[in-house]
Amino acid sequence: MEEITWELREGGTPPTGSYRLSSLEQTPSGLHIAATEDGVLSWDTPIPFDADVIRLHTISKKPSNGGLVWNTKTNTQGQMDFLIPAGEKDIALSLRDDDTWNWKTTEFGIGFGAQADVTLQSITWEKYSVAEKMAEAWKSFWTFDTFKPYSINFLWGPLLAFEPHARATLFDSQPPPSWSATRLFYLIMLIALFVSALIVYTEKNAGKRKAGRVMIITFIALWILFDLRMGMEQIAYAMRDIRQYVLQAPEKKSLRDNGQLNAFADTLIPFLKQYDRYVVIEPKDSPLFRILRYASYPSLPIHKEDDTKNVKLWIVVERPDITVDAEGRLIDGEGKVLTAAGEILAKPALGTFIFAIP
Repeated sequence: MEEITWELREGGTPPTGSYRLSSLEQTPSGLHIAATEDGVLSWDTPIPFDADVIRLHTISKKPSNGGLVWNTKTNTQGQMDFLIPAGEKDIALSLRDDDTWNWKTTEFGIGFGAQADVTLQSITWEKYSVAEKMAEAWKSFWTFDTFKPYSINFLWGPLLAFEPHARATLFDSQPPPSWSATRLFYLIMLIALFVSALIVYTEKNAGKRKAGRVMIITFIALWILFDLRMGMEQIAYAMRDIRQYVLQAPEKKSLRDNGQLNAFADTLIPFLKQYDRYVVIEPKDSPLFRILRYASYPSLPIHKEDDTKNVKLWIVVERPDITVDAEGRLIDGEGKVLTAAGEILAKPALGTFIFAIP
């Protein structure tokens, strides 16, 4: 692997550049950006080579939005958005994920969202050799997705990534940006077809049987390889469920993308079965409501926006903004009263509790 680092800490040799930011300060730790509005930190220094990965070493006081931008003065402007997490982080971006990426651009920069408070310490460009890329592609072929809701009807199958970061984040975005390995399947079949045609051409009638054997053996070998790989993915799903859910103690059970919600739902059932209806307050996109709808039947969950009159049980999950006021009533983050006075029956975690009204 070849790499070049632009060191932005004090004493380093940063590239020449310009910025359109509300605040930029050179500190011993790097370039400190305190943006009150969206802005771009850009460089005049050419990108050193056709890199595969860019790494940004940052220190951020809070999560904020960022973006890699290029060709900013043309009609072919490109942008790759990313999140800057809080704390000291190493942010890697696979440049090949964007087909419009142009390493020869003279207009390259990093954008920061409004209210960003980030110190950019260094920028590293990484380029991998052909041998390294082939090794990563082979490893990624055997890298499996995890069981997700779409897995019931659809599987992405084997994918080909050509550097470590792309392989580590192979299925993180939908659709995945990496190549489907079926490209390899078709390429090998085309090579086999070419070889077969060459055999027939050079050996005339005697070569037809050889050519047929080449095509059949190639197809069967590829079929077995892909079938083995997909079978191993199915086994990996089952083994993961066994390790993380079946064999774990109740308080440590974790099921797929639901985490510990299924185990948590099991602990709620004794409470829920005492009521015909109950209210569930949960984070957006949480699957708990759907889980409880099946697990607690015939007791039915409803949302707080529904008709909650005469509903005596409220389940609050991972919502620290929902609290109990001095009079024992549930209130939301804006101070709106949600219930009559009641009591907390159980509080297994911060922002999670069971609330009942007498």
